[in-house]
Amino acid sequence: MILSKENILELAHESNIPSPEDLIKFLKKENMAPAVVKIKIIPPSMNSPELDKNIDLLTRFISGVSTLNLYHAMSGFDIDHVEETTKYMNEKAKSFFDLIKGKLMSIILPEETHSFLHFEDTTTSVELHLSLLKELFASFKFKPDVTQQLDSILTFVGDNLKSLGLNWRETKQNIGFFTNVFYVESGKIKLRAFYLHIENESWSVHIGKSAVAGREKFAMDYDDLLFNLSDGGMADNREFMKGIIDKITSGGRQDIMDFLDGKRVNV
Repeated sequence: MILSKENILELAHESNIPSPEDLIKFLKKENMAPAVVKIKIIPPSMNSPELDKNIDLLTRFISGVSTLNLYHAMSGFDIDHVEETTKYMNEKAKSFFDLIKGKLMSIILPEETHSFLHFEDTTTSVELHLSLLKELFASFKFKPDVTQQLDSILTFVGDNLKSLGLNWRETKQNIGFFTNVFYVESGKIKLRAFYLHIENESWSVHIGKSAVAGREKFAMDYDDLLFNLSDGGMADNREFMKGIIDKITSGGRQDIMDFLDGKRVNV
């Protein structure tokens, strides 16, 4: 598990950094089987480049360290093999959870609340993402246009996973999925994170190659976490995070940075 500065420094030692070409190849494979959705919600009225930069830095750092960890553990996973893809998705989601809950990030993003909840609904595959949006994002009280942007992001992710054409029932394993949302409230950066544990049958029915058109049960448990940015923790670790990102991206290559960035939602 990637928990401390020492762990991360060891992981990001120059001898452990893949070539840009190999890393991009792996990042493309990650995009084909997305187990994480990274969202940045920044109001245009915020007018604070520093807050914007901090959100970008945190997003890239968490994403980059997770990707590097998974590269060493599973760079050769076969995306056409359902057992390997399921293992990758579970490990990817867990890596985000472990990192955000770890020693370093607890200094930068102290945890405010952590709830463990259950959700189920009987719905069609087409309507499922709307049910999930309501379950996960209702407390944000977003306007309809923001919800539409989030809907587009989830639809894109769902389409990517469906396009794999895998028979997820073969694994008999539940599926891990992670969503992290950076946003600004009263001029302060917050992180809301959702770590989903989706029942295999629900995933198979709604995402698999045998997905049905009718209404079927969807069930999952999930962690709902809220973190507040510590200005002091951020100041003390900003240069460390920049240095790690610089190593992972081979000096800030934009084509690699683009993979690590989150989806920006305008409010």
